[in-house]
Amino acid sequence: MFTGREALGSIDVALHKAQSRVQEVEQGITSTTQRLLDLEREEISLFRALARIRVDLLASGEIVTHLDRSEQRALQILETRDQARQQLNTELATSQQHQMALERARVDQEKRVDTAEKQLDLGVAETQQ
Repeated sequence: MFTGREALGSIDVALHKAQSRVQEVEQGITSTTQRLLDLEREEISLFRALARIRVDLLASGEIVTHLDRSEQRALQILETRDQARQQLNTELATSQQHQMALERARVDQEKRVDTAEKQLDLGVAETQQ
């Protein structure tokens, strides 16, 4: 049987773990956001390079081939960005589910503590009579 202090300690440990996980996810969000910004900067740079190539190719007549290659590269960049966003959303959902599970466990522990306290109070009252 848990004492009230043990139950609260258990709750505190679970809460600390949940908070740590939230911090980890927040760091992951920050990291992923930075990766997304980097990808967007790269995308802008590639579009500039594409514009330069297009001007050069217009002059040389090879524009269609180079446009196709550039379009494929741009699509790859966009796909990478979408994958990073999906991963971030998955990590966030997992963290939220974990936090909700820990909250349910905390509520259950709190109920157990309340029940134990009531039983203890009844036992004390019976022995004092």
